[in-house]
Amino acid sequence: MILQQKVKAACDIAGISLTELATKMDMSQANLSKRLKVGKFTKEELEEMAKCLGCEYISYFEFPNGTKI
Repeated sequence: MILQQKVKAACDIAGISLTELATKMDMSQANLSKRLKVGKFTKEELEEMAKCLGCEYISYFEFPNGTKI
């Protein structure tokens, strides 16, 4: 699943539209849509997005021994 699909699914679960998410993130809907198409977000922006959606963004590599990077 690409980032755009994940964000749309998260919006559905949170019960908000992409326009509402963009507003909460202080950006235009057009800018959010453009960035979703190319998947261009910093980790901090994804964490902010998660906060706006009422969830948590977790992104890391996890090794069999439990090490997370």
